[in-house]
Amino acid sequence: MTADRAHACLVCGYCRYRHFPAPDQDGVQILDAGTGKLCPVCQVEMTAAAVEGIPADHCRKCRGLLIELPAFSRLVATLRARGGRLPSLDGADPKDLERRLDCPVCGQRMDTHVYGGHGNFVIDNCPRCLVNFLDHNEIRRIAVAPEPSTPEPVPPARPPSRRRRKRKEEDASPDILAIVLRRLGFHRAA
Repeated sequence: MTADRAHACLVCGYCRYRHFPAPDQDGVQILDAGTGKLCPVCQVEMTAAAVEGIPADHCRKCRGLLIELPAFSRLVATLRARGGRLPSLDGADPKDLERRLDCPVCGQRMDTHVYGGHGNFVIDNCPRCLVNFLDHNEIRRIAVAPEPSTPEPVPPARPPSRRRRKRKEEDASPDILAIVLRRLGFHRAA
């Protein structure tokens, strides 16, 4: 059987039967096909996998995920749509920022930073290859993290009201239609 990553299944080369593996306890469907990429933490070959039907590379040893950036955004949105926010989580551990990983795709050093979505997690990403490496269960923690707190926007202060004086001719005329017509350029014929 070969992995069909687009459909998160295995396909028999003889009869074309599609087998959809059950997700493991972490919600990862392992497709049993090596990807040729080494886990940046363990240095073992990662396997083709899917989370919620979204393709990813999975490390069987540390259970980390390598996921393309557009797929990461879709996955977070999918998991958040299911609901279940946690009231608060501990902040990111500063020691996690000292970790240095090499990208499994291009071999260059990955960026390690606090995840901008909520600031409670440290993730590693490669801006050249547009992939994120997530430690075990980090995607679930990101999905249930509370929304970032943003203060309610304060409406701008209104400047002091300046009332314009009406023109004398308007003051003298009780006919509103005549005023509007004059402003539009229509004048009475004399």
